[in-house]
Amino acid sequence: MDFFMHVINLLVSKWYIALIVGGSLEGLSLPFPSQPLVLYIGYLVNIKSINFALAGAIFAFPYTVASCVPYFIGLKYGKMIGNVSPRYMGYLSKGKEAFNKYGDISVLITRPFALGNYVSYLAGIYRMNMIKYLFFTFLGIFFWATAFLYLGAQLAFQFSMLMNLIINNAKESMLVFFVFFSLVIIVFVLTRKLARSQD
Repeated sequence: MDFFMHVINLLVSKWYIALIVGGSLEGLSLPFPSQPLVLYIGYLVNIKSINFALAGAIFAFPYTVASCVPYFIGLKYGKMIGNVSPRYMGYLSKGKEAFNKYGDISVLITRPFALGNYVSYLAGIYRMNMIKYLFFTFLGIFFWATAFLYLGAQLAFQFSMLMNLIINNAKESMLVFFVFFSLVIIVFVLTRKLARSQD
């Protein structure tokens, strides 16, 4: 119990370090539970009356910098997938076409979801412009982090119940978010195709 209280006290006094470390680990595509951390920091930020946008940027900046590691891994080793087996070359070229078309928006929108950690590799494999990659990564994760910080602050009075819900249902929560996001993309693509076919 003393250890747990020590961790809580450390988070209260050094919340910005927790955001920097959490953002860095998440940006590296490591399996790190940043959602509960950011929600809890939102609760703390509310208590300390700290600016949500500043706290969101404190999380987003190290995330963006750390996400360059999987980007460069994809950039350097992405072609090896095709070299290992020529049958993957068709998939790579189709993926490149799709990524060239929707890469910016996919980097922006997928950041809040588990898939967002792996889109960094795809951005590298398909050689997305680095400046655009950094811009859309920062923007996507900044809005996500700020929204979660705000949500944590608003739900502070029910925080322990919310944390248990997210931790116990992390897979289900991610599945719901992924299905919702997939439906949004499908509707967007179909609407766009329909509009083009009518022109």
